[in-house]
Amino acid sequence: MEFLTGLKDTPIPMILVVAGFFFLVFSFGNQISGKIKMSGKRKNTFIAIGIVLLFFGISLYLFPIIGDSLGVTSPPTILGVTIRESHEGGKLVYYQEVNFYDEDGNTNAVEWDLVDLSDPSQRQYIQLQKGVINDMPKVQKIRSTTTRTWYCEGHVYIATLEVSLVDSDGNRSEPIRFTIDCK
Repeated sequence: MEFLTGLKDTPIPMILVVAGFFFLVFSFGNQISGKIKMSGKRKNTFIAIGIVLLFFGISLYLFPIIGDSLGVTSPPTILGVTIRESHEGGKLVYYQEVNFYDEDGNTNAVEWDLVDLSDPSQRQYIQLQKGVINDMPKVQKIRSTTTRTWYCEGHVYIATLEVSLVDSDGNRSEPIRFTIDCK
Protein backbone atom coordinates (compact mmCIF):
# COMPACT_ATOMS: atom_id res chain seq x y z
CA MET A 1 0.00 0.00 0.00
CA GLU A 2 2.89 2.37 0.75
CA PHE A 3 4.17 1.73 -2.76
CA LEU A 4 0.93 3.08 -4.26
CA THR A 5 1.01 6.14 -2.00
CA GLY A 6 4.60 6.83 -3.00
CA LEU A 7 3.75 6.34 -6.67
CA LYS A 8 0.83 8.74 -6.39
CA ASP A 9 3.12 11.46 -5.01
CA THR A 10 5.90 10.87 -7.57
CA PRO A 11 6.17 13.47 -10.34
CA ILE A 12 5.20 12.22 -13.80
CA PRO A 13 8.60 13.08 -15.37
CA MET A 14 10.33 10.85 -12.80
CA ILE A 15 7.94 7.97 -13.53
CA LEU A 16 8.60 8.34 -17.28
CA VAL A 17 12.39 8.35 -16.82
CA VAL A 18 12.37 5.29 -14.54
CA ALA A 19 10.03 3.43 -16.91
CA GLY A 20 12.28 4.36 -19.84
CA PHE A 21 15.32 2.96 -18.04
CA PHE A 22 13.35 -0.17 -17.16
CA PHE A 23 12.46 -0.80 -20.80
CA LEU A 24 16.05 -0.16 -21.96
CA VAL A 25 17.57 -2.43 -19.31
CA PHE A 26 14.99 -5.12 -19.99
CA SER A 27 15.66 -4.95 -23.75
CA PHE A 28 19.35 -5.69 -23.13
CA GLY A 29 18.54 -8.21 -20.41
CA ASN A 30 19.67 -11.23 -22.39
CA GLN A 31 23.15 -9.74 -22.54
CA ILE A 32 23.22 -8.90 -18.82
CA SER A 33 21.88 -11.98 -17.11
CA GLY A 34 21.72 -14.55 -19.87
CA LYS A 35 18.40 -15.83 -18.53
CA ILE A 36 16.08 -13.53 -20.48
CA LYS A 37 15.65 -14.54 -24.10
CA MET A 38 14.02 -11.93 -26.31
CA SER A 39 13.48 -11.92 -30.07
CA GLY A 40 15.05 -9.15 -32.14
CA LYS A 41 11.67 -7.59 -32.99
CA ARG A 42 10.54 -7.47 -29.36
CA LYS A 43 13.95 -6.16 -28.30
CA ASN A 44 13.68 -3.30 -30.83
CA THR A 45 10.17 -2.50 -29.58
CA PHE A 46 11.40 -2.31 -25.98
CA ILE A 47 14.31 -0.09 -27.01
CA ALA A 48 11.96 2.27 -28.90
CA ILE A 49 9.53 2.47 -25.96
CA GLY A 50 12.41 3.08 -23.52
CA ILE A 51 13.86 5.89 -25.66
CA VAL A 52 10.45 7.56 -26.09
CA LEU A 53 9.70 7.41 -22.35
CA LEU A 54 13.16 8.77 -21.50
CA PHE A 55 12.76 11.57 -24.04
CA PHE A 56 9.38 12.71 -22.68
CA GLY A 57 10.44 12.37 -19.06
CA ILE A 58 13.62 14.41 -19.54
CA SER A 59 11.76 16.95 -21.72
CA LEU A 60 9.21 17.55 -18.97
CA TYR A 61 12.06 18.19 -16.53
CA LEU A 62 13.97 20.52 -18.84
CA PHE A 63 10.99 22.38 -20.29
CA PRO A 64 8.32 22.70 -17.59
CA ILE A 65 6.23 24.91 -19.89
CA ILE A 66 5.50 21.80 -21.95
CA GLY A 67 4.37 20.08 -18.76
CA ASP A 68 2.19 23.05 -17.82
CA SER A 69 0.52 23.06 -21.21
CA LEU A 70 -0.52 19.46 -20.68
CA GLY A 71 -2.43 20.42 -17.54
CA VAL A 72 -5.15 22.86 -16.71
CA THR A 73 -4.19 26.50 -16.45
CA SER A 74 -5.44 28.79 -13.71
CA PRO A 75 -8.13 31.42 -14.24
CA PRO A 76 -7.43 35.05 -13.37
CA THR A 77 -8.31 36.10 -9.81
CA ILE A 78 -10.02 39.42 -9.09
CA LEU A 79 -8.71 40.76 -5.79
CA GLY A 80 -11.29 43.52 -5.61
CA VAL A 81 -13.01 46.42 -7.35
CA THR A 82 -12.39 49.95 -6.14
CA ILE A 83 -14.95 52.60 -7.11
CA ARG A 84 -13.73 56.19 -7.18
CA GLU A 85 -16.24 59.02 -7.57
CA SER A 86 -15.30 62.25 -9.31
CA HIS A 87 -17.00 65.36 -10.67
CA GLU A 88 -15.68 66.49 -14.02
CA GLY A 89 -17.22 69.43 -15.79
CA GLY A 90 -20.08 69.39 -13.30
CA LYS A 91 -20.95 65.78 -14.19
CA LEU A 92 -20.62 62.69 -12.03
CA VAL A 93 -17.97 60.19 -13.17
CA TYR A 94 -17.04 56.84 -11.63
CA TYR A 95 -13.72 55.06 -12.10
CA GLN A 96 -13.88 51.31 -11.57
CA GLU A 97 -10.45 49.87 -10.81
CA VAL A 98 -10.30 46.09 -11.07
CA ASN A 99 -7.32 44.70 -9.16
CA PHE A 100 -6.27 41.20 -10.15
CA TYR A 101 -3.50 38.69 -10.57
CA ASP A 102 -3.05 35.74 -12.88
CA GLU A 103 -0.67 32.88 -12.07
CA ASP A 104 -0.19 32.24 -15.79
CA GLY A 105 0.09 35.94 -16.72
CA ASN A 106 -2.16 35.61 -19.77
CA THR A 107 -5.26 37.67 -18.92
CA ASN A 108 -6.24 39.53 -22.07
CA ALA A 109 -9.84 40.75 -21.66
CA VAL A 110 -12.22 42.30 -19.16
CA GLU A 111 -15.97 41.83 -19.58
CA TRP A 112 -18.71 43.95 -18.03
CA ASP A 113 -22.32 42.80 -17.61
CA LEU A 114 -25.33 44.84 -16.50
CA VAL A 115 -27.11 42.76 -13.86
CA ASP A 116 -29.77 45.24 -12.71
CA LEU A 117 -30.88 48.78 -13.48
CA SER A 118 -33.19 50.81 -11.23
CA ASP A 119 -34.70 52.67 -14.21
CA PRO A 120 -34.89 50.47 -17.32
CA SER A 121 -35.56 53.52 -19.52
CA GLN A 122 -31.91 54.52 -18.89
CA ARG A 123 -30.61 51.34 -20.59
CA GLN A 124 -30.20 53.20 -23.86
CA TYR A 125 -27.50 55.38 -22.29
CA ILE A 126 -25.42 52.47 -21.02
CA GLN A 127 -22.81 50.92 -23.28
CA LEU A 128 -20.80 48.00 -22.00
CA GLN A 129 -17.91 46.87 -24.13
CA LYS A 130 -15.32 44.17 -23.70
CA GLY A 131 -11.99 45.71 -22.73
CA VAL A 132 -8.51 44.62 -23.71
CA ILE A 133 -5.78 43.99 -21.12
CA ASN A 134 -2.23 44.44 -22.37
CA ASP A 135 -0.30 44.23 -19.10
CA MET A 136 2.94 42.26 -19.22
CA PRO A 137 2.71 38.66 -17.93
CA LYS A 138 5.25 39.28 -15.15
CA VAL A 139 3.11 42.18 -13.87
CA GLN A 140 -0.09 40.10 -13.98
CA LYS A 141 1.59 37.35 -11.95
CA ILE A 142 2.11 39.82 -9.08
CA ARG A 143 -0.75 42.33 -9.24
CA SER A 144 -2.31 44.36 -12.00
CA THR A 145 -5.12 46.89 -12.39
CA THR A 146 -7.48 47.68 -15.23
CA THR A 147 -9.66 50.80 -15.04
CA ARG A 148 -12.99 51.66 -16.69
CA THR A 149 -14.64 55.07 -16.67
CA TRP A 150 -18.41 55.37 -16.17
CA TYR A 151 -20.03 58.69 -17.14
CA CYS A 152 -23.44 59.34 -15.60
CA GLU A 153 -24.10 62.22 -18.03
CA GLY A 154 -26.69 63.75 -15.73
CA HIS A 155 -28.94 60.67 -15.77
CA VAL A 156 -30.31 59.29 -12.50
CA TYR A 157 -30.24 55.53 -11.88
CA ILE A 158 -28.54 52.79 -9.90
CA ALA A 159 -26.75 50.14 -11.96
CA THR A 160 -25.55 46.79 -10.64
CA LEU A 161 -22.68 45.45 -12.70
CA GLU A 162 -20.56 42.33 -12.83
CA VAL A 163 -16.99 42.28 -14.00
CA SER A 164 -15.00 39.21 -14.98
CA LEU A 165 -11.62 38.62 -16.58
CA VAL A 166 -10.80 36.20 -19.38
CA ASP A 167 -7.40 34.78 -20.30
CA SER A 168 -6.03 33.50 -23.60
CA ASP A 169 -6.76 29.89 -22.56
CA GLY A 170 -10.47 30.70 -22.20
CA ASN A 171 -10.43 30.63 -18.40
CA ARG A 172 -12.79 33.08 -16.73
CA SER A 173 -12.44 34.60 -13.28
CA GLU A 174 -15.21 34.50 -10.73
CA PRO A 175 -17.42 37.55 -11.43
CA ILE A 176 -17.48 40.41 -8.92
CA ARG A 177 -20.64 42.53 -8.46
CA PHE A 178 -20.67 46.21 -7.61
CA THR A 179 -23.04 49.16 -7.82
CA ILE A 180 -22.84 52.52 -9.56
CA ASP A 181 -25.17 55.20 -8.16
CA CYS A 182 -25.75 57.95 -10.70
CA LYS A 183 -27.52 60.53 -8.54
